[in-house]
Amino acid sequence: MSVPTTRAPDEPLSYPERVGRFSWLCVALLGAWTVWAVWLYPYVVRTMPNQLLANALLPRIVCWILPCGIYLAAVRARVSAESLAATFPLGARQVLRALLAFSLVALLLVVGTASQRNTSPVELVTSLVEHAQPRLVAPVFEELVFRSILLAEALDWARATSSTPRQLHQKFWGAQLFVAAFFTAIHVPYWLSQNGFSATLTSCGPLLMTGLVLGLVFATTRSLWVCIALHWLNNELSLLP
Repeated sequence: MSVPTTRAPDEPLSYPERVGRFSWLCVALLGAWTVWAVWLYPYVVRTMPNQLLANALLPRIVCWILPCGIYLAAVRARVSAESLAATFPLGARQVLRALLAFSLVALLLVVGTASQRNTSPVELVTSLVEHAQPRLVAPVFEELVFRSILLAEALDWARATSSTPRQLHQKFWGAQLFVAAFFTAIHVPYWLSQNGFSATLTSCGPLLMTGLVLGLVFATTRSLWVCIALHWLNNELSLLP
């Protein structure tokens, strides 16, 4: 007769068990944010137009951080800055990777945006310096949830369940595509309610590419801060007058 085993308090769940809870986490995130974006946000804008906390910070805490916190407490033995990739790059090699990744993607963002605006990169950077603001709520919360938690979980699952390099390669890209697509999907309810179907469809492609690029940067550097900096830069470039 076999004796049932129990999980020790300091032992994380196995990956098969984590997959089911990960799926429920994604459902909870998308469902909660849809309720906020479609039904609650218009009410808040009408009744509290000047409440930045209600419009930006509080809903992300309730709809994103709370479900993620419950998930992490259930599946991981311990949660730390290191496990969330929230420490600064350590060691010369990781620092170099972080600097190179940031510099390359930042250069592509500046050159691409300058080309779209029919201006020079120098003029664009000058405008960025003049108009940039520390709008960090979206970059911090979105990178924490979508890269530091969701993508990190998906990549860990890919690595733990792959028996060959080919399988790891396939699962790596599957994880990247899934999280980038989910990152895009969670923006859709707000876009649909505010901008309509046509504008939403036009915005999905660029955001999917943004999610893929940020996912590759995260996988390369395992640094949340590089992703936050690039996310902030991308947002500020898009908001320039």
